[in-house]
Amino acid sequence: MFVITFSDVCKAFDAHAKTDSMSVISRRLLKLITDQEGVVNEKGEKYRIQNKELIELFKGELDIFPNIRNAAKEDKIKARVDFDFEDACYDLVEEDNFDDVQAELVALVNADTSLSASDKTTILNTRSGDLFSIGPSILLYSLQNNNNTKTKAKKAKKPATIEGTLDALKELIDKFPKPIAIDVPEEISVTEMVYVSAILEAFAEDAGVSVISQGELISKAEYSKYKDKLDRYRMDYYKAESIKESLKDTKLESENGLFEKLEDETYDSIIDKVEDDYSNSYERMKNVLQHVTTVELSSLLARVPDLVGGAQRKGLCHILVNEERIKWKLWWVFITQSARLNLEFFYC
Repeated sequence: MFVITFSDVCKAFDAHAKTDSMSVISRRLLKLITDQEGVVNEKGEKYRIQNKELIELFKGELDIFPNIRNAAKEDKIKARVDFDFEDACYDLVEEDNFDDVQAELVALVNADTSLSASDKTTILNTRSGDLFSIGPSILLYSLQNNNNTKTKAKKAKKPATIEGTLDALKELIDKFPKPIAIDVPEEISVTEMVYVSAILEAFAEDAGVSVISQGELISKAEYSKYKDKLDRYRMDYYKAESIKESLKDTKLESENGLFEKLEDETYDSIIDKVEDDYSNSYERMKNVLQHVTTVELSSLLARVPDLVGGAQRKGLCHILVNEERIKWKLWWVFITQSARLNLEFFYC
């Protein structure tokens, strides 16, 4: 028996996506649910799904979280997903490939043995029957089904010892491939758009304008300081990416998730700083990037000599922004500040 899973939907996008990052694809699709008002985890907090969990969800090795599963059944959530789904498609897939993704999703519906013929007709004939109209229903349906169809075999854990940790570190140093030097492309690539857009938004806030484009950084002398910063930030991003690329397709990563652990540790070390109050997103970005160079990281990659320096740490922050795990502009801070200004105006 075949039933469509969230993993199947992720892989339908992956076959034609702009990125080969499993976590980016699963995160962007899940954000259609988790970003909606009232969707919270079991602790009553907004979802912050870890990179490792996103990859497991993509692979079908982890089931959908109960509150996300329940939200996928709600009419008000369905209405929002219908509205937001198009943006997710443009974020993940080039427009020329929309028909290919649609064909993948249609094939999944036709193969699903739990759906009746009339159910399939209803899903596939929704409005125009294109990707934007059939996609939301298929995604929401998949989130209500069991996603944990490829449970990983659990390895027996050995008791952690100091000697064992030191041995693992020595083995890592001996086996770690030399980081692949990645030249920073002159043109900003599609895979950089999220974190670069966030940086440009922060620059605009600091300059007191609504928008600063990349072209304006080059053409306007008053933005030269921002141009220099963007160049440095992109270099930092690619220095961190070089570590990721060096580990790609190696047993060190597939069996131990070393880069994932480094990302997660970086996230944990900066998230409180990210959520502090600042006058604008530029100040948040500047303070967090300075802070990350001062924290002590203990994951194995961070302990490899001369591997994870200040530039790589800053680059990891930009990777976290690119994966939308953190943001420089926080909507609730903006609302709080706006409310404060309104009160001040009222009492003047």
